[in-house]
Amino acid sequence: MGGGDNPMKDLHVEVDDGIRDFGRKYRLAAWWVEPEGYAAINLEVKRGIQEGADLPYVEFESREMLEDFLRPFVRLAERLGIKNDEAAALTGELKATKHHLEDMRLLAKVKK
Repeated sequence: MGGGDNPMKDLHVEVDDGIRDFGRKYRLAAWWVEPEGYAAINLEVKRGIQEGADLPYVEFESREMLEDFLRPFVRLAERLGIKNDEAAALTGELKATKHHLEDMRLLAKVKK
């Protein structure tokens, strides 16, 4: 395994979006490869948990492992076109700036 002692360095996430019996369903898998075979994180949804009860969790040994775990999810979200509010606002500002500069070039009759 390329990640050394940190299996999260080699974490893969994948979405399988297929049509099922009752409409469109999305399945998310998170895994890495170990010498003995695959290791996967159970991302099962638990319902009916009473207030005050312990919530299911995934435990990480370090902040680095947590970040390495989250990074593939960020890349997957980007591939799916999902942006956080800050990134979406920045994209809008960059587009507005580009159009403003194009307008200024036309007014000044400057070639690109």
